[in-house]
Amino acid sequence: MGRTDRRMRSLAIRGAQVGPRGPMGCLLVQVLAVGLMWSSAVSAPVHAESEARPPPSHGGEGSETLARRHFERGLQLASRARFREAEREFVDAWALSPRPSVAFNLATVRYRLGDYVAALAALNDYATVADRMHSHQAEAWRLRGMLEQRVARVTLELAPATARVFVDGTERPEKGQRRQLLLDPGAHEVKVVARRHRQATERITVAAGSVLSLSITLRATPRTPTTVTDHHSRTWGWVAFGTGAAGALSLLVSGGFSLAALGRDGASEPDCDGNLCAPDGHAARTTARRYGDVATVTGIAGGALLASGFIVYLTVLLGDDASAPPAPVNALLSPELVGAQIQGRF
Repeated sequence: MGRTDRRMRSLAIRGAQVGPRGPMGCLLVQVLAVGLMWSSAVSAPVHAESEARPPPSHGGEGSETLARRHFERGLQLASRARFREAEREFVDAWALSPRPSVAFNLATVRYRLGDYVAALAALNDYATVADRMHSHQAEAWRLRGMLEQRVARVTLELAPATARVFVDGTERPEKGQRRQLLLDPGAHEVKVVARRHRQATERITVAAGSVLSLSITLRATPRTPTTVTDHHSRTWGWVAFGTGAAGALSLLVSGGFSLAALGRDGASEPDCDGNLCAPDGHAARTTARRYGDVATVTGIAGGALLASGFIVYLTVLLGDDASAPPAPVNALLSPELVGAQIQGRF
């Protein structure tokens, strides 16, 4: 038996002696025992450390070596019941080398910390990298069963369905009108926000194994009435006046060209017999048609400008006062099942 194996077995025995009895104590022993798998699989020597501390900088070390160092420190910290620090070491080890033993130990220390939802996530990672013949499959399934009886299940009924949900300040990835949330036992703040709606915040307390329903309907924010300041009133008033004046001027120009066209057409009469005209009559009638075209175009433009000025006056200066009073947020919290118990031994 190598020096590494002897040291790991010593840690496991010591953890069994000082750890709590029952399922919790068994989990601690398993955290230490799983370390033997990797330690025996990696040929690099393991150096015992009297105190857990950040590793020195080893620029030339590979990711497997660094991951093993984090893994070893996690085992040492777990043997001292310093589970939060052990969790960080296992997280670092997983980031460098996603092995089944790392994910299983991470789930175990999170269970000891009461972070049941995070422990389930670590077990999901374990399932993605461990094959069916892995030595800790049975323990992983039993741990999953214990965790699933500890987490609380909250069903959210939301309106609108596009609302975003934040639990304790963290946005949840679930989508849709009906959403299933897994929460650790304790107090939580659930905030629901949606564009152009008033946000709603609910503070709930859930027990281990509880099943809750939470219905939240957000109310649309009322449209703010159009308020025109004196400055904007003067500005848009001048716009309306200028547009209308331009329209009126165009109509006057159109009338002038219409009269000129009639005059030129009358002047062509002495030189024309029906549609047959002398050169002077033909020139007069051509000028009359040109004046008529100009009168038509300026008349149409003048009418459009005059109408636009009137519309600007009505829509901007008079405004739209329609508004709706704010409506309260309706929230319903109804417990359906509380207090599921842990079954089986680990």
